[in-house]
Amino acid sequence: MNSTKQPYKYVGLALEILVSIFFAFFAGKWLDAKFNFSFPFVTIGLSILVIINIVLNLIKEVSSKK
Repeated sequence: MNSTKQPYKYVGLALEILVSIFFAFFAGKWLDAKFNFSFPFVTIGLSILVIINIVLNLIKEVSSKK
């Protein structure tokens, strides 16, 4: 890959991470309110699942460079 395109790839990856976490957080808050949970079970669960998915995809992306 061209070295000038390398930083843009990681900017896109960072944006994808931010959007994923943002979506998981607000979708979880909405679902918690819809089902009237007293503790934010869905918000925490979705956020953890998204973070695990992001870490696994990041590992796959970085390890495929070698």
